[in-house]
Amino acid sequence: MPASLKRLLAGLAFSALGNGLTIPLLIVYLHDIRGIPTTTAGLVVAWVAGLQFLLTPAIGWWIDRVGPRPVLMQGLLIEASGVACFPLISDVGTAFLLTGLYALGAAHLWPSQTALIARLVDGPGRQRAYGVQFMLLNLGIGLGGLVSAVIVNESDPGSFVLLYRLDALTYLVYFAAAATLVGLGGRLPPAERTAEGGYREVLRDRRLVTLMGFTFVTAGCGWGAQEVGLPILVTQQAGLSVKWLAIAYACNTAVIVAAQLFVINRVEGRSRTNVLAIVGAVYAGSWLVAGVATFVPPVTAGVLFCAGLAVFAIGETMWSPVSPGLLNDISPEHLRGRYNAMGTGAFGLAGVAGPAFSALVLGHGHVGIWIVVTVLGCLSGSALILTLRGKLTPAEDGREPEVAPAV
Repeated sequence: MPASLKRLLAGLAFSALGNGLTIPLLIVYLHDIRGIPTTTAGLVVAWVAGLQFLLTPAIGWWIDRVGPRPVLMQGLLIEASGVACFPLISDVGTAFLLTGLYALGAAHLWPSQTALIARLVDGPGRQRAYGVQFMLLNLGIGLGGLVSAVIVNESDPGSFVLLYRLDALTYLVYFAAAATLVGLGGRLPPAERTAEGGYREVLRDRRLVTLMGFTFVTAGCGWGAQEVGLPILVTQQAGLSVKWLAIAYACNTAVIVAAQLFVINRVEGRSRTNVLAIVGAVYAGSWLVAGVATFVPPVTAGVLFCAGLAVFAIGETMWSPVSPGLLNDISPEHLRGRYNAMGTGAFGLAGVAGPAFSALVLGHGHVGIWIVVTVLGCLSGSALILTLRGKLTPAEDGREPEVAPAV
């Protein structure tokens, strides 16, 4: 792994620690500390996700124009400024304004850092780098959550102010790490800008469109369903304490951190489309386990929810290196920013549709319908991604080239 990539991933891990300090607490901060009604606070959180989604295409264009590293550094400064200003939130208007600043910075990060990693490493090492990136992200968020649990006090606004200042500081550390990559990840030199193109050319690539469809369906029925569906199943349908939810998420994070490197080694040289099809099947299995948990005694239900999220984590460890590796191997260098923006956009749209569907169906108590739709949705994603294999070269699909027998 190149030294430049190690520095970048170290900065990313540090910023993930900051995310873990504050991500779960925004709606609590808005309601308990600033007195904003829960429904309105929920709209503020949705506004952050929606604004990031709307900004993603422009960010992709900007990456292709100036390079991924400047866009990443710009986003880190904006996001640090937004988080540092969260203590200034006093009413609904300032909540939307300052979280909007935060969302503007956040929209820069994922497509730019994914494109930058693709610049720093090539070949099989690229897929490994994406897996390590995901592992460090989860490790940082998990550790940050533990630290925030020690610091935060719902009766003390100052504890939230401290967390947001620490979070802003971690973004600046990531900025410093990216700043050391002098001469890397900038605008392509004229000799390498062999072609110009826009989103019309990007969307003509049927391989990308198929991958985006898989991402939307599988992430919407996977991560998107987990964000809202799982809390409702645990607390309302199974009648468990919210502590079981925290334990289940801790199991998920622990499995990701423990298994990621092992999974990376296992998927190298294997068909990426086959691996992603397995991801859909694994997600479907995890939701079947969660469905069973709503019909058993409470303690057994808690154990099953933990097992279901542990199974889900295995799917995540397969998705995280393979999906961005495939996307960046099929993307031309001069359009890499736009390709990554479209991949991020498909995931972001799934993050809106999945929670909305879960809230609507489970809010009316239709657990059976929810389980059937999410399971079939995950399996349909598996079927869709398998149609992509015939459109890929063996190298793009991650398969090791066949060696002709010696004569």
